[in-house]
Amino acid sequence: MKLACQRRGLRLSLSLSLLAASACGEEFRSGTPSRDEQQVVQADAPSPDALPEPDPLDQAPQKGIPPQKLASKRLENQAPLKDPGDKPGPLAPRWSSAAPLPLRRGAALNLPRLAVEKAEIRQYEGSLGKHLPFSLELREGTESVGPRLRLVSQTNLNLLGKSVELRARHESAGFIVLWPDQRSYREVPENAVHSLLSERRVDASPFLPLEAEKNAPLPPLQLGERRARLLKNALVEMSWTVKMLPRSGGHLVCRLLMGLVRAQPTPQLCPVDALPLEASLAWREGATLSFELRGRKNIPETADRISRFNFPPALAIYKPGELPPFSLIVEDPSEAERWQGKQDLAQPTLPPSIFVLNQGGFPLLVEVDSSPAFWIFPGAERELHSSKGSLSLRVQQPLARLKAEAIQVKDGQKAAFDGEWTVLDEESQPPSVRNSSP
Repeated sequence: MKLACQRRGLRLSLSLSLLAASACGEEFRSGTPSRDEQQVVQADAPSPDALPEPDPLDQAPQKGIPPQKLASKRLENQAPLKDPGDKPGPLAPRWSSAAPLPLRRGAALNLPRLAVEKAEIRQYEGSLGKHLPFSLELREGTESVGPRLRLVSQTNLNLLGKSVELRARHESAGFIVLWPDQRSYREVPENAVHSLLSERRVDASPFLPLEAEKNAPLPPLQLGERRARLLKNALVEMSWTVKMLPRSGGHLVCRLLMGLVRAQPTPQLCPVDALPLEASLAWREGATLSFELRGRKNIPETADRISRFNFPPALAIYKPGELPPFSLIVEDPSEAERWQGKQDLAQPTLPPSIFVLNQGGFPLLVEVDSSPAFWIFPGAERELHSSKGSLSLRVQQPLARLKAEAIQVKDGQKAAFDGEWTVLDEESQPPSVRNSSP
């Protein structure tokens, strides 16, 4: 009985030993390796003088095998090395790398309207010119929508007329002009901004070539960097200061300034988000025009506020080939009586007439006794009346291209302007031409 129990214990221990050896494999093998095993180990072991095998990423790619194939096994399931001090920067929004698309001439726009995306939006405000009184509003871009610009006319001292707007957006090359009713609009190409504001017509003119700058080509603007720029062409010399601010939409302001001077708004001249802080334009004739950015502020984002930047407006009415209504008289009617004349019951006849004739090729803003009074278009004539026997007249061309000296004109005379004043007596006056706006 005792011998049978010992045999069973021996069999059980032997079985457990065999199971442990099979589970652990070659790890727990002991003893001296065989002669064949020694030969395999000696063949695989590197010699002390042998160099390590070069990494496939350090080798030149083999013919017909792209480098990414060679590196695929090494990079697979391996995260890139990163400095612990590195912090991820803000991602550029999708719109920042998209080139603006030109507007189709004679075709109504069908673009989505803005929607409220955040509680507040940053807005920049500025002004353009004293004799071209415009207020400028620039709405920064969001994650999904590029920046927008509004240029609003404040008076009739420009050829757009009061409460007329120019709007621009990052995604479209060009502008729209918006009527005071906030619904009617038409497109304005980038190369027609100058003719619109100087001649009141949407006529695409060729861009003027730029004169070579004295300095070498400038490197790209860096974030937060401020830089002064200079531009010259056959029409004007412009100096301006820009600062790189992310999502500001400053390139829309640059496009507007380039349109005023008939310069092509290339990415080198108008980098995305390079915001003009100030600009000074000096025409060859000696007159000047200025732009100034007054400041920025955070404004609550509401559906009513963002509707001001829709491109096109809500409930849009497309009016190709038209322009907003325009008043030739820029003064208050009560002030205009000093040169229009006032009918008196005691003296039914008006004072003797003074005539003004525009013989040039551009619309003129006429100042009467040093006060802006009315517009007169090429080939048009206007009759004036003065109770004091004479009037002081001076003219300005839009966009400050010309500002002539004032002259004194007496009753019964005609003052004709064609780059300079010519005073004609009553006997030599040509037939009168009715004044009208195109």
